[in-house]
Amino acid sequence: MTYHCGINTILIILTYLFNGFIMQNFIKLLAVSLLLTGCYGTSYDKNPSPEMKKSSGTKASSSASKHISNHASRVASTAASRAAAVTRAANKISRP
Repeated sequence: MTYHCGINTILIILTYLFNGFIMQNFIKLLAVSLLLTGCYGTSYDKNPSPEMKKSSGTKASSSASKHISNHASRVASTAASRAAAVTRAANKISRP
């Protein structure tokens, strides 16, 4: 079993590292970014076993990915609204 992570995953992680709220939600964001950008395990067998073929496209995994993407969008919108609020507060303070 080898793991392939796209360059998108690495870029998203670096982006979050340079943002502010990564310290609170690091593990959550890491899991979400890995799942959303397709960090997945594959086996390189020429003839995969029938069990492997059956387990590849289950309903549970699709509902889990929907749940994760919904959660990711909620986290992203919350972060965006917090950033906007912080920006507004900073603008009010900086005005003479």
